[in-house]
Amino acid sequence: MKYILSFGGGLNSTAMLVYLFQNKKQIDEVVFADTLDEFPDTYKAIDYYENYCKERNIIFTKIKKGISLYDYCFEKKIIPSRQKRDCTSKFKISPIRNYIRKKYGKQEKFLMYIGIDYGELHRMKDSNVKYITNEYPLVNAKIDRQSCINLLTEMQLMIPRKSGCFYCPFTKKSGWVEIIKTNPEMTERAIVLEENGKKF
Repeated sequence: MKYILSFGGGLNSTAMLVYLFQNKKQIDEVVFADTLDEFPDTYKAIDYYENYCKERNIIFTKIKKGISLYDYCFEKKIIPSRQKRDCTSKFKISPIRNYIRKKYGKQEKFLMYIGIDYGELHRMKDSNVKYITNEYPLVNAKIDRQSCINLLTEMQLMIPRKSGCFYCPFTKKSGWVEIIKTNPEMTERAIVLEENGKKF
């Protein structure tokens, strides 16, 4: 059995990483699947926690599909929506599974640590493949989002922003206001992606 931590670069997966390390839980590898479309602050946090892992002899690996999620959506004329979530299935789950099967072999079994906090326990799901068992450490420990912040604050570690692509359909109105104010280039690219999808 190999113990793999699925790292998203946001608050929950980061707090989970720190929590597991502090409680001396086995972590064979931390894997980050990059859509190539995260916010600059998220990439800074990823680099920060990659160093955190290296200093503690935890293997940290960055992988990517080969094409950005943005380019994939543009070519397919897809408007990202809450219903059609290619980002999770094709750009997160699938690349990680392909990577660990190639590295550790098809006979190996895996326990996959997933960073869902206690306030989102309704999002918990069993794995749909036999070689992976999903584990939700934050839910099991009843650690909610504020507790994640408290954990990192107490350890004097960087607190990441919520991870997600800059055109994520789950972005709240306040999030879009922030993007429009602070990053006109990302704003324009998000508009172009939506307009491109309307041509289909």
